[in-house]
Amino acid sequence: MQGFSGSYIKYITALSPGTSRTAASQETGASDFSGFEFATIIAVVGSPNNTAGGGWITCALRSGTSNGTFSAFGASLPGMSTGSRQTAVRSFALDSSANWYKIGYDSSGGANANVAILVALQRGRNAPVPTQDSHVLVYSDVLGG
Repeated sequence: MQGFSGSYIKYITALSPGTSRTAASQETGASDFSGFEFATIIAVVGSPNNTAGGGWITCALRSGTSNGTFSAFGASLPGMSTGSRQTAVRSFALDSSANWYKIGYDSSGGANANVAILVALQRGRNAPVPTQDSHVLVYSDVLGG
């Protein structure tokens, strides 16, 4: 994350860890990404058990307003299928006038999957980050050994 400490990166728990079974596309709530220049989606999937449907798919959606129409723009993670403990990462620049983002996800057929999705926002215009997501605790750095 470019050498910044935890207090310079905003972390968002987009989808809390747990078992998910979605037969259709789902979306997280809207989050305001303004004030940052770069975002990274981290999807951790355990045992998606779905090769026929294409596996677990994750993508970023954006809009100009929190209750507007959200659209995908290419920041997606391909289907993750079969096997355990797969982690996929996709980064993208926040260079659009659309400041509101959601994370979309789909298990492509409704198979069970153990999933967690995190977003890390970097290069904030305010440092340190004034408020973290309510599900995130950032501890002080340990410098040296």
